[in-house]
Amino acid sequence: MSRLSNIGSGSDLLPLRTKAVQDAPRSLASSPAAFLHYMCGPIEPTPLIFRAAEQSREPGRTRDLEFLQTLRAAGDRMVEIEAGRDVDLDECLHLPHDHRVTVPLNTYLDWLCDGTAEFPQASWYLAQWYAQDEVPGMRDAVRAPSLLTPLIEDSKADMYRCGFFIGPPTAMSPLHSDPYCNLYTLHASSDASAHAKHWLLLPPSLGRLLSPPSHGYGQPNMSPLDCRLRRRQDEDGGFDVLMDRTSVPGQTAQDVLDTGVALSCVIREGDMLFVPRRWWHRVENVVLQGEGARTEGTQNVRQSGRSLGWTVGVGWWFLPRSVQHTPWRPC
Repeated sequence: MSRLSNIGSGSDLLPLRTKAVQDAPRSLASSPAAFLHYMCGPIEPTPLIFRAAEQSREPGRTRDLEFLQTLRAAGDRMVEIEAGRDVDLDECLHLPHDHRVTVPLNTYLDWLCDGTAEFPQASWYLAQWYAQDEVPGMRDAVRAPSLLTPLIEDSKADMYRCGFFIGPPTAMSPLHSDPYCNLYTLHASSDASAHAKHWLLLPPSLGRLLSPPSHGYGQPNMSPLDCRLRRRQDEDGGFDVLMDRTSVPGQTAQDVLDTGVALSCVIREGDMLFVPRRWWHRVENVVLQGEGARTEGTQNVRQSGRSLGWTVGVGWWFLPRSVQHTPWRPC
């Protein structure tokens, strides 16, 4: 049971009840053909987690070091990092409205890994970066999921993009939707036993509630609904999702709650999450041990110069050819 007793009836934060994303059955996890049928069959697909074997999370592995070495070899390359849309940075920095700046990759890695580079206080995030197109050797270092590769090779699906998401424990992607399916893996982290990603997922049927107004908002796939996490004080150390009812008009937040269709999960290093196209999702790095999540009542979205760990997520956006004739709509 969630413990939200300190949130009164007059609070602007509304707890959102979520159901757990189901683990994929073995028959699906081992068969690209079965996975294709799941995506394109008569029943609308829902998100699924493909869990990594526990032995892949044992300490002493070299995946994180090899990944960093590959990045460091291209460290002179310029990359664009973002502070997030809800971060109040000093006006004297003269940042653009979306709080993005361009820095050398090595400078960002120095800040992220050991705090030796000085950055303004924020959760600087290298998000949706097309590293395979920019870093030599990255295609060999990070390969497409085994479920997806045969479908691409047999022309049963088309790859759109492979995007990398590299950031500290407080990095967050706000609620949005994509016109593509996504197989998202937590590829590496500074500590597989401590760092993970929390996902909130809402079905396309809520598009009318979640879509931004037709005027006054930048991107049609970005929802104005703002959420944050609250760590539960129970044995599993999970997270509750709190909606800011003031971020959306009228009773929108309550209407989302009343639908009862929200899903959530935490994926750890080596896990892979299938996100069907058009599903709305919010992604936040979380710390499984100790404090670190961007939680209600804290200011953890800001960071000092030194980061306390990092994760690398990789998203593989694609479409099965049998569904490509259906146009994408925001609702």
